[in-house]
Amino acid sequence: MDRVNRTSVHPVGAIIIASNAEGTIEQVLEPLKRLPLREIIVIVHGSVDRTLDMVRRHSGAIVIHDPQRIEPDVARALAARISRSDFLLFIEGDKVLNADELLPSLQNAAIGIENGTLARRHELAINEHHYSYV
Repeated sequence: MDRVNRTSVHPVGAIIIASNAEGTIEQVLEPLKRLPLREIIVIVHGSVDRTLDMVRRHSGAIVIHDPQRIEPDVARALAARISRSDFLLFIEGDKVLNADELLPSLQNAAIGIENGTLARRHELAINEHHYSYV
């Protein structure tokens, strides 16, 4: 898959919630570089490993760090509040996903917004290795 130009406007943003994910965080971030995303927001919380340093090396990601552990719902709400995207893709920092399988869903979300069929903010959620509209 070719790298997508992020300078164009895309309605989907990715939000990654990570804690002690140094073993997987790079494999989570790398495929996202090839997707047509408006932004990538990473919340690193309560980590005692090198997760934060690894995320900081990822160019283009907005990084939020809290040294204390925070509840997943609080982390998602915080990231959603600062996001500029119409759709949000929530990803756990230890769940590696296949960008090729995810791309059709992202394209469908973009088409829906461009055609005016989606009038309010929606969320895309990732759970394990499958995804769905919520």
